[in-house]
Amino acid sequence: MKTLKTNRTLAFLGMLAVASCDDGTPTDPAVEELFTLAETIELDVLASTGSIDVALEMADASNIVASNRGDVRAEDGRRFHDRARSRFTDAQDDLARGDRRAAIDKARDARQLVVRSIEATGGQRAVVAMVERLEAVASTIGEDVDSFVNPAEVAAELNVIALSARDALSRGDTARAGERAVFGDQRTHDRRTDGRRGRDRGTDRTGNDRRSDVGPDRAELAIQLGVTAVALAERLLENDVLDDEQTRYLETAHELLEKARTAFAEGQFGRAVHFAEAASWSALKAVVLPGGITEEELREMVDLAKSLLEEARAAIGDAPTEIEVSMFERAQRLIEFGENAINEGKQRGVGPVWRGAVISTWLIG
Repeated sequence: MKTLKTNRTLAFLGMLAVASCDDGTPTDPAVEELFTLAETIELDVLASTGSIDVALEMADASNIVASNRGDVRAEDGRRFHDRARSRFTDAQDDLARGDRRAAIDKARDARQLVVRSIEATGGQRAVVAMVERLEAVASTIGEDVDSFVNPAEVAAELNVIALSARDALSRGDTARAGERAVFGDQRTHDRRTDGRRGRDRGTDRTGNDRRSDVGPDRAELAIQLGVTAVALAERLLENDVLDDEQTRYLETAHELLEKARTAFAEGQFGRAVHFAEAASWSALKAVVLPGGITEEELREMVDLAKSLLEEARAAIGDAPTEIEVSMFERAQRLIEFGENAINEGKQRGVGPVWRGAVISTWLIG
């Protein structure tokens, strides 16, 4: 059984790699079969209304922030948002009629419209931030056993999507890069549950395990960590004169936290976790703007995280609770993992280091 599972996972990664090719018309019959299977992953996401809502609400958060600031670009963002919603509906209609190719194409169009909505108010650097976030999620999700049945499998999926997004970005194709980033975000949500226990048990169209149950305790903790992340970012920036982009990321973090709280109140715990974690990332982007981080900034972030970890060790004392032990060990793993990645020249290591710093701050209280 283990061999079969491994073979299925390897085949799946091959499917995604083929699906991420630009022309989408493989010539070898064996490759054609893999490409067809790869389409089912996108179809599985399209069949999840919750995953569509997540994509639209991420754009909505950006537009709300722009509107609150009197930014005239918010109107453009809303127009793209509304077009994306309509295009997703068209894609779902095609799926219901059995026209899978049209459904996939329209879903991709819809995701590109989501990107244009976010880009309208955030510029091209907002797309860079989306790709960076997907890379960070892919690199750390393997330890999130509370949200996924098989986090390592989810991480493998997201890494392939993230590589495709980064490749498009390196070629200057921001539309494709953003579309892949939105798809990765949707897939992350799709592999979680919405909190209604047992509703999505079983397997999806690819044969992967369906998402585990995310209950209220997990969602409440995620929101607390999101609040902590925003507070930590504001503390780190309190003596700085913030530019427009930094302010926007902080305001977006607050808006995403509101969406997380709303989802929690409605019993949609998977969505609550999703938005809370997005808020934490937006807070990080206020501290370290997208598009690159200096060696000095990386070292400062690692030093900060290590210092906070030691403070957390002292705060939980000699008789920590079970949750304190679990969270401390998670922070320790994240910081170590991130530092090792940074030492290997991978800037994405800043993501896990930040998460470790946030958890440590939460433990300090």
